Amino acid sequence: MRHEIEDQNGTVVVRLKGEMDGRAGDVQLFDALHRQLGAGRRRFVLDLAAIDRMDAVGLGVALTALAIVRNGSGDLVAARPPDFVISLLLITRMRDALPTADTVEAAIERLQTQAGAPSPGPDSGPDSGPDSGPDSGPDS
Repeated sequence: MRHEIEDQNGTVVVRLKGEMDGRAGDVQLFDALHRQLGAGRRRFVLDLAAIDRMDAVGLGVALTALAIVRNGSGDLVAARPPDFVISLLLITRMRDALPTADTVEAAIERLQTQAGAPSPGPDSGPDSGPDSGPDSGPDS
């Protein structure tokens, strides 16, 4: 599994590619999430559209990513999950554990709504400092 990180409207979008099976790339993903959290980022989208395969270990990687972000006072939504990922979530009864959205834009909107934060201006980016939203949103 490989990943690319970009900023979209003050949200960290992590685009995953390849196979999510725990064989490669998970440690690098976790390190990248920790670095972004350390830089004050709190909203994350895990874009799953380019995932070719996910097994139970790969699902564990996604859930660990969610735990890392939430333990860092952030939140994460998985975007564009392929049908086989939805099936895996349903079979394992993890559908409610990993929030999903049909598009990256819908995931960003969901995160902004949950945090009660307005969309940041066009000057915001990965080097513009901490996320403009509150450090900790409602506990609901």
